[in-house]
Amino acid sequence: MRVSEIKVLALLRYGENFKKYASLLKGDFFSIAETKEIFRFIGTYHAKYSEEKVPLSYLRILSEEIKEEGRRNLCLEIIDQLAIKKRSDEFVEDIVRKFGQRSIMKQAVIDTFDMLQGKEDTLDLEKIKTKVEQAMEIIVPHQTHVSFFDDVVQQIEYSDTEPRIPTGIREIDEHTRGGVPKGRLALVVAPAKRGKTAVLINIGAGGLRMGKKVLQITLEINRAETTVRYAACLINRPFLYLRNNPHLVRKAMNIIRQRGGELYIEERIGISPTLDEIEAIIRSYSIKFDLVILDYLDLCGTKATYKDERTPSKEIYTGFRRLAAKMDFTAWSASQSNRPSFDKKVVSMVDVAEDIRKIAICDLAVFLCQTPEEKEDNLARLFIGASRFSSKNPIFTISCDFDTMRMRSLERGVKR
Repeated sequence: MRVSEIKVLALLRYGENFKKYASLLKGDFFSIAETKEIFRFIGTYHAKYSEEKVPLSYLRILSEEIKEEGRRNLCLEIIDQLAIKKRSDEFVEDIVRKFGQRSIMKQAVIDTFDMLQGKEDTLDLEKIKTKVEQAMEIIVPHQTHVSFFDDVVQQIEYSDTEPRIPTGIREIDEHTRGGVPKGRLALVVAPAKRGKTAVLINIGAGGLRMGKKVLQITLEINRAETTVRYAACLINRPFLYLRNNPHLVRKAMNIIRQRGGELYIEERIGISPTLDEIEAIIRSYSIKFDLVILDYLDLCGTKATYKDERTPSKEIYTGFRRLAAKMDFTAWSASQSNRPSFDKKVVSMVDVAEDIRKIAICDLAVFLCQTPEEKEDNLARLFIGASRFSSKNPIFTISCDFDTMRMRSLERGVKR
């Protein structure tokens, strides 16, 4: 039995502390049956009464009900050590957090040891990883609530000044008041082979020019080809120029890097990674990314099996958006529209393949529209079909130069 267990039990005698921290703690966190029993006694008292703290006499009475003399005496001995003066909130929070972290880590170590002693196929690394992350990220909730009227002005100011990652595409940045904020998910939707990846690379390049840290995870196109496309887009030159002028490419890249821009490209082709694996990729860097581009989300997989084929899609999109909020980056991805959308003048939500619900999950959905005639003329239109930034749905024309991967606006956005 650790001294920390007695400290925590003593602090939980106070109703204020129990109400605030009990949801973080489990009986399994305590190492012996007696401390687990006292934790239960304290919870029983607070559930019945709303007094400042649990009387030690109450705990002694409950302990007398334990039939085994040795356990009963140990319980009484522990209870006698629970007399403690009320402590500061900071002190209580520190003790509870460390106790919770230590308990979860201890369980992770025990689970790992047990798995290592068993058969090779019983080693569940995901389970261990989850336990460790729970310990590292354990959060003590604060019971402080702010009225709408107390901070309405501050929240309005924050909504206009929260960190945003510009796309470099003028109309999208105007629509989102400077770019998509961190913690949000944006999506590019288009038929197959119509430039979804090109739009994503333009968005990544836009972030790099602004000195942002960018991670591109590609599930379809290899790393070398993705690198070529980024280089062409960043310096607006075709492949032959890049190959024949390596010194000028390095010079241009150094200028962007001096602004603070950083790009990493991860290739994961043909493996349908889960979101846990995507998170592991991001965490493997010692960099806090501003922008993570996943090309593309529909190729991700899940460990669970579902009767409804659309459910995995919803879970993947929800999970990636949650990951963006958790790790504080702006997330962009792409999705394919259905076959009938190939020749449509305007691709919209009704043309989304598999599950339209994924559009509702996103904060911004940009539809790439292109008729056969426009494709011949290297033109396309971007239609903002779903947005949490405005009630308007603008559509605007862009030029598409696939030799340099550059997409440029031709006109001001025209209202639909």
